[in-house]
Amino acid sequence: MTSMEGRNVETAERWCRDVFEGDLDLLDKVFTYPYVLHSPRGTVSQGPESRRAAVAAAMSNNPGLRWQIDDIVARGDKVACRLTAMQPSTESSELEPTTTWLEIHRLLNGRIAETWVCWRDAAVGPWQGESVPHERWSIAFSETLTPNEEANLATLNRWGDIRHNRSNDFDALPRLVADRLILHGPVQTQTLTVPDVLRVAAGFAERYSGFAAKYDDVFVVGDRAAARFCYRFPEPSPERGSLQCGIGVYRFEDHRIAEYWQANLPNDVDWT
Repeated sequence: MTSMEGRNVETAERWCRDVFEGDLDLLDKVFTYPYVLHSPRGTVSQGPESRRAAVAAAMSNNPGLRWQIDDIVARGDKVACRLTAMQPSTESSELEPTTTWLEIHRLLNGRIAETWVCWRDAAVGPWQGESVPHERWSIAFSETLTPNEEANLATLNRWGDIRHNRSNDFDALPRLVADRLILHGPVQTQTLTVPDVLRVAAGFAERYSGFAAKYDDVFVVGDRAAARFCYRFPEPSPERGSLQCGIGVYRFEDHRIAEYWQANLPNDVDWT
């Protein structure tokens, strides 16, 4: 018997792959209405006709657009996807990667009811690294967290306490991150040593004194976690504004954060 998470992943796959093969009739099997979309362009509620029109316009404006699923994390009614947009080269018909996206879908009775999405700037290029094969996707098959997942969640929560300005225990960070943390950020990919992580975290807390942040959604499956987050700053800054929201996907090794993918909404755009 297929689990709820398994069915939800199948729906996410149909949305990412089959619909963009040109079968718009699948939309009514993939989405439930009203469907709510939170994106860098704001939040909209769509019915069947407006959803179909929006997808048709996206396909018309991006001929040959296809989606490569790079990873999936699924638990309960949520499915998080790392995606790469693939479009035909200007010099040939071969598909080339253009941008990389993070999506979190909330499903109801096996259909997508709500989506939160953000993407990396196309000028920066896609994230580095290979796609995770289907058989290694992180799909929960039990409501109960395993001891390994409990440990990873504890790491993420402790990381959140420090990075979200609820604790200044920066000395705990070496126990929370791998010796080399690969960070796929909105504008670059970099590898940070533990001293780098300490320096960045302490510097951020000092530069943006008084900021508040929290996870709006967080779920852990195996060695992966996905989260939505928002940072609120007491004083606006040119680089971050007063509000910065986004999505993160984490990979753990030995209960330490080893790799992290992040994409943000534009400054001062909320998920609501």
